[in-house]
Order: sequence, then structure tokens, then C-alpha cells
Amino acid sequence: MPLMAAPRPVPPTEAALHARLLRVGSVLLVAGLVAAALVYWRAKTVKDAGAIGYTVEGGNSYAVMPADSKAYNYEMERMEGKEGILYAEILDWFESLWHGRRLAGTLAVLSLGGFLGSRLLVRLLIAYPPLPAKPGGTRPPGPRQGIS
Repeated sequence: MPLMAAPRPVPPTEAALHARLLRVGSVLLVAGLVAAALVYWRAKTVKDAGAIGYTVEGGNSYAVMPADSKAYNYEMERMEGKEGILYAEILDWFESLWHGRRLAGTLAVLSLGGFLGSRLLVRLLIAYPPLPAKPGGTRPPGPRQGIS
């Protein structure tokens, strides 16, 4: 008893679609990685974005971020609760993904996701082929077709 069924023959039109999807995914991966490398090479590290001030300790200056301030945290908790503080931290993290060298990592991950998504789509199209058309070229009625 075979563990897997024999692969079905793929019609030439479907094979062309599969090849096109694989090419698009590969181009997306290469373009995304090249763009990520260029962004990484050209971008500067953004450490002090959003700083509300600076403090000097031991001859070194350090940025003071809003979340480091007791007054800011108190006001955020008083107005929005603990969830508001958590939401602000998540929003700050998400906004940091679109600046500087972190943007390069974001581009690389998104291009890799697009590449893997195209591969997954091809595998799904092979495993679950589209339904054959009805004789006469008519399609079955959709959710709003055929209703009077």
C-alpha cells in the first residue's frame, strides 16, 4: 500500500502558471534582498529617535525616552490603564521597524515571506487543482447569480 498517491499529470496551461508563480516569487526574493542590502548599507542606526531629552552621567550622554519618565508612565496609566502602556510600547516597536537598519531586516523578512508564499501557492494549486469547467462554457451560479 503506497504512502502517497501518484502525482497527477499537470496540463501545460497549469504548468505554465506554476512556472510563472515560481519565477515571480524568485524575483521578489532577489529584489527584496537587494533592496534590504542597499537600505542596510545606506542607513544609519537610529537609536535616539523620539527622545525627549538627554542626561549626562559619568561623562557619557544618554537619551531619555518618554517611556523612561515616571511622569509619562503615570499619566499613561491614569488615562489608559496598563493596556495603554502596553499598546504604546507595541506601537513604538512597530514604528521602529520602518526606520534605519531595522527597515532592511523588515524588507528581507517580507521578501522571504512573499517567496515562501508563492511556493506554498504552487503546492496548493498542484494538490487542489481548479474545478473543470462545465460543458458549454457556463459556470455554476455564484452567490448572487441565478436569483430573481
